[in-house]
Amino acid sequence: MTPIDGPDKLATPLSSPYIAGDWMDYTASNRIKLVITFDDVTRALIALDTHRDEACMYHSIAVGIGPDGTPDTSPIRWTPPVGDYTSTAQDLAWLASVGVTTIEEFNNHQITAVV
Repeated sequence: MTPIDGPDKLATPLSSPYIAGDWMDYTASNRIKLVITFDDVTRALIALDTHRDEACMYHSIAVGIGPDGTPDTSPIRWTPPVGDYTSTAQDLAWLASVGVTTIEEFNNHQITAVV
């Protein structure tokens, strides 16, 4: 384990499935959620499962920030459909095309729900 934040706190390796975000809107009853499944040995992404309530003010998930320093202009951004959704091979290929193939590469970015 690697120390983070001083000698008392140790980083724990992530295990799959990993909740990358669970954002509630201002009503505290509508949400958008992202759960990532990955291989615990190779760390390769296997699936991204999302849930988005129809009335949720957040429509998209941004991975990283854009040229203006905000997640609103992130080039790695997608809008999952309403309800429960499991990523397709095409979704994972798109992430790979922008350099995201492992859980560590994914988490090297700021993950944010955006309007």
